[in-house]
Formats: sequence, C-alpha cells, structure tokens
Amino acid sequence: FVAAWGVLFGYVSVITFEAVALPTVIDYVLPVEHQGFLWSLSGWDVYVTWVLIGSGGAVVLTALNYFGVKPAAIFQSVFTIAIIATGFLLLGGALVNGNVEHMQPLFKDGFSGMMSVLVMIPFLFVGFDVIPQVAAEINAPKKIIGKILIISIVSAVVFYLLIVFGVTMGLSESELAT
Repeated sequence: FVAAWGVLFGYVSVITFEAVALPTVIDYVLPVEHQGFLWSLSGWDVYVTWVLIGSGGAVVLTALNYFGVKPAAIFQSVFTIAIIATGFLLLGGALVNGNVEHMQPLFKDGFSGMMSVLVMIPFLFVGFDVIPQVAAEINAPKKIIGKILIISIVSAVVFYLLIVFGVTMGLSESELAT
C-alpha cells in the first residue's frame, strides 16, 4: 500500500516536472515567442503557448501508449539512442575542449550542496519499476530480472556521473550559473 502510493506520488511529481521541462527544452532548441500571459510563479512567467506545448507532449505520449507497445517501444528506442549519443557528444566535447580547472573545488557548499543533489535523486530513478513489469511480459526468469534491475541502476548511475563530469569539465562556474 505504502509502496504503491509512493510510486503514484513519484509519477505525479515527474509528470509535473516534465510538463514544464518539455517547453523549456523546445525553447532552447527552437526558441518560441510565447503568447497569452497567464501568471507568474517564482519569477517564471507562464504563457498559454507554454501550457499548450506541455499538454501537447502529454497527449502525444498518451496516444503513443494507447496505440500499443510496438510504436511506444520504437519511439522509446529512438529517443534512448538519441540521449545516449548526446551524452557521448557532451563527454567527447568536454574531453577535447574542456578544462580540468573548471572542476575545482571538487566539493562545494558542504551539506547544503549535497542535499541539493540528493533532492533530485528520486526523479532520476522513477521508471525503474517498469523493469519487473516488462520482464513479466517477456516471461523472463526471476534470476534474470534481478540482474537486469542491477545492471540498469548501475548503468544509470554511470551515465549520470559521466554527464556531471562532462558539464563540469566543459563549463566554468560563471557559465554554470548562467
């Protein structure tokens, strides 16, 4: 009961984050002149176009899941490959053009800095509960499910650490603040 409610709240928090993240990412790739000011929240202006982009993304993903596993699997595979390729591009760019001096100091802000990272950790791992569901669908032996789960978590940790390393090498402290 408690685990099910925990998963539900985890997904609700991720959905609200992603509804805001999608328009933000699109703004970085293809800047949009937002129209229809609605309100301001913590210094961020919310526009109708912003809401439409976030809601449209939710509708597209819902439709994709509605039409079946095969289209969703293709979509997910394409985007997973794109994310991994982007991560490698970031890491390669940081190794070629980055500066090790940007990594100093290795630790900053002590306990509050550590807590600011720990607050994000649950968002990074929401979705791993899908592994047992998918394993049940493909009739994977129970011994393999545990291995898949451990490999997935270790892979995610390594990927996130490499991203942090790449960003830290590639950007100075002032660039990170911007």
